[in-house]
Amino acid sequence: MRIASPSQSNAFDIDLTGLTKLIALDDAVYALDGKGDLHRLDGKTAIVIDRGVSNIVGIGSIRITCKTAGDLDVVQNGETIFHSRCPATKSPIGMAVVRTGYVALAALMFVVAFPVVAIFIREPDSHTRTITYGDSGLPGLTLGQSVRSASFWLLAIPVFLVVTAINGIVGHLVPLLTDRGFALGQATATLSAVGLSTIAGRLVSGYVLDRFFAPYVAAALFLLPLAGVVVLAAGPGGPALILAAIALGFGLGAEVDVIGFMVSRYFGLRAYGGIYGCLFAIFTIGTGLGPVVMGLSFDETHSYTPALAVFGVALVCASVLVSRLGRYTFPAHGRPSET
Repeated sequence: MRIASPSQSNAFDIDLTGLTKLIALDDAVYALDGKGDLHRLDGKTAIVIDRGVSNIVGIGSIRITCKTAGDLDVVQNGETIFHSRCPATKSPIGMAVVRTGYVALAALMFVVAFPVVAIFIREPDSHTRTITYGDSGLPGLTLGQSVRSASFWLLAIPVFLVVTAINGIVGHLVPLLTDRGFALGQATATLSAVGLSTIAGRLVSGYVLDRFFAPYVAAALFLLPLAGVVVLAAGPGGPALILAAIALGFGLGAEVDVIGFMVSRYFGLRAYGGIYGCLFAIFTIGTGLGPVVMGLSFDETHSYTPALAVFGVALVCASVLVSRLGRYTFPAHGRPSET
């Protein structure tokens, strides 16, 4: 192959078997061969300056190289001015392990959850239902009556705001933490802490809801993730970020309990499934929307801070709205409607 040197008037012949890319950059020519070796052509020699390169781009005096292992280097005048490492592409064996894990999760639900529901969950017979609720049937509002009530929207709007905020942050938690100096392994491990705190949030909130007035409990639980948002927005490193992630998970777990409990207290059991389904549909919409909002914030401003600020305001609004719910419409028998 005959190549002209940009810094000399002569041309020279160099054998680069399997050449895939050639770039003239200022006073040098860079050649990438089929083996992934990056050559710098100097005079009549080709010096290998990097290996395992999958692509090379030249912009002025800047050379950008990308390696198959996930390394990205930006070099200016022979000096590396930026380096980043991305996760390597999973091997076929690794992907097979991941797929096997999903199959195992599906089997676990079928083997454990399905038999438990099929064997132990039963509707009460007509005699038991008559003794408990009388001849009028289950007490409560219809789905239409519930949706037209102020109580429904004082619950639905906070549910949407909270789940949008928390899931938006959790969905971007790994890149957010790596931007703050966490190693990739540490950042992904933090998601495990979020999952465990979600379980804790459900247990603790269920215990507290049985003993105190639910709107006030919910208002306090919705403010707990706000502390995590403030910590993430302030940008400290170290354990504070892990505690912030735990606060988010706790609030997310508590919210699921709040939905189920409040439906029974404000709308009764007559159309419980339909009302709960509507609220959970709103919950699901927020789950999908939150990460999109977080991503758009980063794309437009190159920062998560604007989205964190919006989510912080949303959590405050949710706490105020849910606290405006009045006395229970359908309190438990023998229990006060408000404590």
